[in-house]
Amino acid sequence: MMPHRSMLQPPVPLLLLVTLLAVGCRSPLSGQSAVPRAEPDPRPVVHSGESNPPIVGVPVQHVVVISVDGLGSSFLAKLLKAGMVPSFARLQKEGAWTHNARTNHGTTVTLPNHISMVTGRPALAVEGMAAATNHGYTSNVVPGPMETFHRGGNPELTYLPTLFDVAHDWGLVTGMFASKPKFVLFSRSLDGDSGAQDATGRNDGRAKLDQFVINEDTQKLVGAFVEILARTPPHLSFLHLRDPDTAGHVSGWGGAGYMDAVRRADTQIGMVLEVVTHNPALKGRTAIIVTSDHGGTGQSHGEPGIAEHYTISFHVWGPGIPAGADLYDVAAGSYANPGITRPLPTAAKQPIRNGDVANFALYLLGLPPVPGSSIKGHLDQR
Repeated sequence: MMPHRSMLQPPVPLLLLVTLLAVGCRSPLSGQSAVPRAEPDPRPVVHSGESNPPIVGVPVQHVVVISVDGLGSSFLAKLLKAGMVPSFARLQKEGAWTHNARTNHGTTVTLPNHISMVTGRPALAVEGMAAATNHGYTSNVVPGPMETFHRGGNPELTYLPTLFDVAHDWGLVTGMFASKPKFVLFSRSLDGDSGAQDATGRNDGRAKLDQFVINEDTQKLVGAFVEILARTPPHLSFLHLRDPDTAGHVSGWGGAGYMDAVRRADTQIGMVLEVVTHNPALKGRTAIIVTSDHGGTGQSHGEPGIAEHYTISFHVWGPGIPAGADLYDVAAGSYANPGITRPLPTAAKQPIRNGDVANFALYLLGLPPVPGSSIKGHLDQR
C-alpha cells in the first residue's frame, strides 16, 4: 500500500510537541484529512551511464537519514572498541563508513549544519565563493513566528531548495521526525505557504514535507517513526536524535551521561535497522545514512576550529553498499581524507561532510541534485 500525504501545519509555541497521528487519520492540528498519495513520477535515474561506477547500481526505494545530534566520532570509536554500540558495529560491518567526516567549515552548531544536510550548501561564505553559494542561516535558537530559512539566510537567495523539494516534486513521500523544538524552522520553511511551486511533472503542491513531527522524548519519537516505517514508509525520511547533545551540555562530552546517551541512540538506530531488515517492503530496497551535526568537548561544541567539534562520523548502509569499507577508499575519485585538517569549502578535494547527505540521499533514490547545491554528495568509486 502506498503512503498517504498528511499536510500537518504544527503550531509554533516555544515548547513545541507535535503528536504523530496515524497516517490517514484526521488531524486536530490542521483540521485536514490526509490526502491519498498518487504514484510517483517516473524517476530519471541520474546515475546511469556514468564513466565512474556508482556505489549503488540501481535506485533504492527508500532512504532513511539519521542525524545523531552531538555525536563526536572519537567517543563513538571508544564505544565501538568496547563493544557497547552493536547497531553502529553492524553499520560498519555491513556498510561503508568513516570516523573522519567534517561538519561545516565555519560553524559547529545544530541548525546551520542541519540546513546544510538538507540543502547541500555550506553555511558560511568564504573568499573565492560565489555570493549565492552558501545558505547563510546562522541562528541556532527557536525561530520567531514568521521566520524561515529562506528569509533568515543568505540575502542573495530568495528560496533555499532542499532534498525534500526534489523528492516531493518527483512525487515521492517525505517526512521529518525531530526531537528539538527549533526544528519547527524546517516545517515552517517548507509548508504550503513557504514552499516553492512544484515544477516537475504532476503538481504535488507546495508543502514539501508530507509528515512532520517534533517530540523531545526520543524514545516516543522513534517508536512512532518505526511504526510508520513498518506500515506506510515514506520514500525519504529524516530522523533527528537529540540525546547525546543534551547529555553533553549537562555532563560533558565523553562523560558517563554522554556515553549512555550515545548507547541509547545506538539502540534507537537498531530499532530502525530491525524494521528495515524484517519488513519485506523495505528489505533490500532501503538505504540508511547516519551522521551528526557536530561533536564537542567539555560542555560545549561551538568552536569550529577544535577538532573534536568538527570531526564526525558518516555511515552508509543498504543494498549495493560495500560491506566494511572505508568511505574514503570507496569514494577516492570524489573525496580526499583530510587527516587532521579542516579544509575550506573551496578546496579542490573535499572531505566527506554532513552536507553530503542531501545529494547522496537523492542520488540513492535516482533523483537529480538539489538545485544550487555545491556539496556534491556523489560517492563514486575509483
